[in-house]
Amino acid sequence: MHYSDKPAEEIEDAEWQADMFAEIILSIMGYETKQLSFDFYG
Repeated sequence: MHYSDKPAEEIEDAEWQADMFAEIILSIMGYETKQLSFDFYG
């Protein structure tokens, strides 16, 4: 994707993939992922 002429779609984005993976694993472990939220302020 580094040399692509168009921006990555959401499903191709590594950060989105990592977030989705973490959400699935936490869900399998029994955590309520909808309640987890990390607000970052810069």
